[in-house]
Amino acid sequence: MRGAQTWALQVGDLQPNGGSGVAQDLQGRIWHATSGGIGWLDSETMMVGGKVTLPNQGLARGIGVDVDGYIWAVILGGTVAYRIHPDTFEIAEYNGLNQPYTYSDMAGGEINNVTCNPQG
Repeated sequence: MRGAQTWALQVGDLQPNGGSGVAQDLQGRIWHATSGGIGWLDSETMMVGGKVTLPNQGLARGIGVDVDGYIWAVILGGTVAYRIHPDTFEIAEYNGLNQPYTYSDMAGGEINNVTCNPQG
């Protein structure tokens, strides 16, 4: 039997957008879509840390982290993806996509954060 585990709630105001992406960056922050952008909270304290407002106010469906630590957000049904610098929060925009599809490790960096590496 596993030890007792409990759910933790975030401390602070960062409204989620249900059903949207979530990813942990290389600094241990948890990123998720929020109204008008993406926001993060500290995975140890659960304190809300901040929000990055995206130029496109659509729902950021996909959230990912690449191997260099950049946070990526893809707009649901859109034509753009955003790359956010992990320290400065500067946004780079990539246009001309055709309703990009996202999945759990769309940027290739989440495998670095796996904490339950199975043996074998």
